[in-house]
Amino acid sequence: MGLYEAEAAVPDRSSASRQVAVGDCLSLVLIKLTGRRNIAEDARFAPLLARAQEYVRQYSYRQVRSAAPLSDGAPVSEWHLVTRFDEDALNQALRESGAPVWGRERPAVLVWLIVEQGRQKRLVQDGELPALRLSLERGAARRGITARFPLLDLEETTRIRPTDTGEGFKDAVLAASARYQADIVLTASLSSTLSGLWEGEWRSYRAARPAQRWRTEADLPELALEEGLDRLVDELAAEFTTTGLAGGLQDVEIIVEDVDTLTQYARTLRYLDSLSPVSEVQLREVRAGQLKLALAAHGGALALTRAISLGGVLEPVENADEARYRLLP
Repeated sequence: MGLYEAEAAVPDRSSASRQVAVGDCLSLVLIKLTGRRNIAEDARFAPLLARAQEYVRQYSYRQVRSAAPLSDGAPVSEWHLVTRFDEDALNQALRESGAPVWGRERPAVLVWLIVEQGRQKRLVQDGELPALRLSLERGAARRGITARFPLLDLEETTRIRPTDTGEGFKDAVLAASARYQADIVLTASLSSTLSGLWEGEWRSYRAARPAQRWRTEADLPELALEEGLDRLVDELAAEFTTTGLAGGLQDVEIIVEDVDTLTQYARTLRYLDSLSPVSEVQLREVRAGQLKLALAAHGGALALTRAISLGGVLEPVENADEARYRLLP
């Protein structure tokens, strides 16, 4: 589902049930839009939740079959309300309330999942331990990001040894991850302890950033994975959200190089206009292969820089005295 969509179970398709479910759906959307898990405990979100119906753009119902059958063996089904909310209205309401806003630009996360069973560590491949992979995928979707997994083809499985916990494992994983062009490479190593708990050991790698490491522990392996992923997204949300006055419109000038054709010109303007922080794009000057642009951006230069860093369309020109980017092929 998209950032502005969510679904919730309803006992029936009555208006009263729908109103309750719309509030539940908006809570789920706000978790994705703000990066905050404690929506119900934050007073800033109470007015939005109270007016949840005003932000609904579209809704529909779908019937979901439950995994648990009735006593006679017949399948159980229930109705879910699928709701889509108004993007512009919600973003505006969040900014006016001083709440954090995390735009559409989200980092691509590549997850290498390692499980230790019988004192043997192994990479979890497609089709193996589906509940664990599904837990990571659903946990990521709940927070508004996408968790992808490597193909684990013959080349990768022969080069990467999960039993090697030193630099050899790190170097092999990062080398194999390059083909996926992920913004973040995440390794999650899951094992059971003598006390019956499940422990997760996590490492995240980002370009030009020191590696991060943390641990989680829970009664169930799915919960250990969920908590570990939440820890990563909490840190990303703290980095990429803007709040209150800091999210106000500010003028930012940038220069984009390697723009030589009308197609590249149109692509550059279309891309910048699509970024969440950007409200307006104006052309200031055209030179040979170069554009000078003025942008009105929520959160100013910092928010714009962060959004561009995740797009894979523009890259910064190193050692430039001003905000200068290069259009990628």
